[in-house]
Amino acid sequence: MRHKQILDVAAENPEASIAELAAEVPSATAELVERVLEEHGDPAETDETDSSDESPAEPSAGSQSHPAPEDLSSTERETLRAIQQHPTASQRDLAETLGVTASTVSNRVNGIDGFDWTNREAFANAVFCEQETGSATPSGETETPASDSESSESTDTPDDADGRVSEPDTASDSTESSIAAAETAAGEVNTTLTTFQSTVEDLSEQLAELEGQVETIADGGGSPQSDPFQDPELVHKVVHACMDSEKISEDEELRILDSLL
Repeated sequence: MRHKQILDVAAENPEASIAELAAEVPSATAELVERVLEEHGDPAETDETDSSDESPAEPSAGSQSHPAPEDLSSTERETLRAIQQHPTASQRDLAETLGVTASTVSNRVNGIDGFDWTNREAFANAVFCEQETGSATPSGETETPASDSESSESTDTPDDADGRVSEPDTASDSTESSIAAAETAAGEVNTTLTTFQSTVEDLSEQLAELEGQVETIADGGGSPQSDPFQDPELVHKVVHACMDSEKISEDEELRILDSLL
């Protein structure tokens, strides 16, 4: 009895949502309304007589002719395509997928000749199978797999291309590493050369300083042998001469000895 009330309310309110239909039927829930509509179909576009007319045709569903896709409206094709992609989805699920109400989904499918909700998957497959096999020549039929294979090849191509590109990338990384190592080695060599040059400059300065000291000694007293008091024998003779001389006092002798020694 409640199922009949739900179907009657659905027929009177074709645009109502599942929740709205449940609110119109006493003690009915949205889940019950959805289940009833899935089992019996939405009666908004068809009556019990149409349902009884369609029932005998079910056994011959495999042999009956299905409407061509071009004979359907865009919304009907959209709904059948959604059924084909989601064969186990309820009308509410399909409505959410399509962005419409469950009643709209029911109205669309019930408006298609020969459609039966219980055989919805087979019906949708048959409609679009006829489109793929009947609306094109055999050459066109082979074109679709070809395009699929081309698409697959084009999908694989980037992977292959990535593989080919990765080799230059690896070589480039190796080259960059070699360049970086060479630059580091060159920097170390430059540092070593700079240190060596600095050491050479220091040694050159020290050598120049020693040469200057030698020149100073040479300029100040001539050669080391030009100073008479550098000769020990001469100094010895001078000391004896001073001590033997009567003209040199004792203080003067001490001063002379102090300067010589």
